[in-house]
Amino acid sequence: MTKTGQNKRARIVVRGWYGSKHTGDEALGQVIVSRLQESGFDDLVVLSTNPEKSEALFGAKSVSRRLYNPATLKALIGAKALILGGGGLIQDGTSLYNLPVYAAYVAVAKLLGLKVIGWGLGAEPLWTLFGRLMARFICQ
Repeated sequence: MTKTGQNKRARIVVRGWYGSKHTGDEALGQVIVSRLQESGFDDLVVLSTNPEKSEALFGAKSVSRRLYNPATLKALIGAKALILGGGGLIQDGTSLYNLPVYAAYVAVAKLLGLKVIGWGLGAEPLWTLFGRLMARFICQ
């Protein structure tokens, strides 16, 4: 926790669908970040499609949500936890692309020893076996 100085690995990385003009996702992101800040966590990084917009909206540092981006990897490497949320991130109805991306984040987080937390994380009906397997991995 970044309740200043309690733990060397205090950063929390928040990954959702931020910076993409989805009002509900932006509102959920604001709630997550504000609750963490109210609880004393001050080393937060929001992963976003538009880091400048998200930084202004959330009042927390924001970097690209692309996993291969050096700033994104740096944020994860120094983190204590990865929060996935909120909203209906666990779904395969619009694309099979989404779930492997979230699964990759979870895999990297686990390799780095981060806690993985689903906060307000929604799951829609899963239409494929691949989707169900990815969702199972993400939610374990």
